[in-house]
Amino acid sequence: MTDMRCPYCEADQKVCQDDSGKYSESERHEHTCTSCDKNFVFRTNISFNYNPKKADCLNGEPHILQLTKTWPKNIRRGGAKVVTLSEI
Repeated sequence: MTDMRCPYCEADQKVCQDDSGKYSESERHEHTCTSCDKNFVFRTNISFNYNPKKADCLNGEPHILQLTKTWPKNIRRGGAKVVTLSEI
């Protein structure tokens, strides 16, 4: 997976994320292209995505357990089934 592309040669670049310093949004970071060997700067943008789902069992409705389709059956786990109005 590519983190960014070099602004000079468009080569894919990977950012070393071993230290948390590259996660700072308040500063510019320097990077040397692994392909053309030119230096450039970049900024980090951090984004969070949330995917809400209904949880009727947390709102007083009965909890509906739906087993996973794992094989063998003795290692199956259950999870709350999300029920839509069309399924009722």
